[in-house]
Amino acid sequence: MKPYKTVSEILELVRDYRRRLSELYHSLEDPKDSKRLAMLLEYMSRHERLFERSLARFEEDRRNRILGVWFQYVPEDLRFDDVKVGPNQSIAQVVDMALEFDEKLVRFYEHMARNVSDYEETRAFFEALAEQEKQEKAQLEVNAEMIKEL
Repeated sequence: MKPYKTVSEILELVRDYRRRLSELYHSLEDPKDSKRLAMLLEYMSRHERLFERSLARFEEDRRNRILGVWFQYVPEDLRFDDVKVGPNQSIAQVVDMALEFDEKLVRFYEHMARNVSDYEETRAFFEALAEQEKQEKAQLEVNAEMIKEL
């Protein structure tokens, strides 16, 4: 854990994580792959780019009082160190990998919500992000199933 970051700096970490996810999904696309896998990867890459942009817009609104709130400890689990990506991954393997990345975000947001002591607005913000991520994770599962059945 790295000490002392503002919410703004934390959101930049999340935006960077999402940007790297988008790039990772885009890099997995291969014209020789099945159209279903290509559709799934494009969907996931686009989703990450859109979410990253929405966080950027939130940060640009300097009226947000929570951006300057400080956290003493920020977990470092938004990394790709343990990702094993290889050629010819199945749809199921890609979905499992994506769900794992989403679960990392849920745990990260929940940790941030639990560890803000005095600011209810900040806690609610991170709880909302965790809930949104859970919903997006569920939507990914639904979309992946639909793509598999095409």
